Amino acid sequence: MKEKGDASWLKIAPASGDLASDGTQKVALTLDTKGATPGSVLTGTLQVASESGRTPSSNCR
Repeated sequence: MKEKGDASWLKIAPASGDLASDGTQKVALTLDTKGATPGSVLTGTLQVASESGRTPSSNCR
């Protein structure tokens, strides 16, 4: 999992790993708004990659 772009304010944990077939994994997203202008809108795109032949990656905005 990674952020596509330059969203240094976004941290993802764990950022990578392996899952068994039909496995699940909780992911924590941490937002750091220090230094952001009050009232500004922070945007980004998360990309979840897979070795699946059916859907190798999926984006979340």
